[in-house]
Amino acid sequence: MTDVMSRPVPGVRRRGWIRVLVQAIRYDVLLAPVGVMTMVDALSRAPHIAPHRRRHLAAQGAQQPESRWRRFGVGVLSVVLGVGCWFLMGLGALAVVRGLGWGLVEDRVVEPGTWGGPSWGGAWAVHALLAVPCLVVLAAVLRGIAALHQRLVRGEGKWVLPATVAVAAGWVALFWSWLGQV
Repeated sequence: MTDVMSRPVPGVRRRGWIRVLVQAIRYDVLLAPVGVMTMVDALSRAPHIAPHRRRHLAAQGAQQPESRWRRFGVGVLSVVLGVGCWFLMGLGALAVVRGLGWGLVEDRVVEPGTWGGPSWGGAWAVHALLAVPCLVVLAAVLRGIAALHQRLVRGEGKWVLPATVAVAAGWVALFWSWLGQV
């Protein structure tokens, strides 16, 4: 007996997880600028501002929001999610530099209480081993945000808008608390 799920479906191309992740990161990087352009388009009364963006969204199966205020709201959510993704990408870069590359940025003196100490190699290994799961979680979160925003733009499901608002409110709260620390 053959499993129906294991047979390849004709016409469906499998994508590797690295390609999916790179596309999600590229999508997340562009969220804030596209959100700003969406807000400008929503506030302007000229319908010819961005026909190429409308065609691009229509080719992806996206629905244009009904009112210009809804478009403006989607733009605001896009900016907040995009800035949050930039913050996450900065944390990912920090995890690479301070985790995987710990031995390259620190001098050879290992202070007492350093994770993995007292040896320099042990401290580097522990920092690297802790950075890898952090990077995996960050990649999954970035992929999830890209998928959530794509569903928001397409207008899929009633749960998408409240979930996006909750994620955006979480980003604002995280950023506000981070500013309080600085």
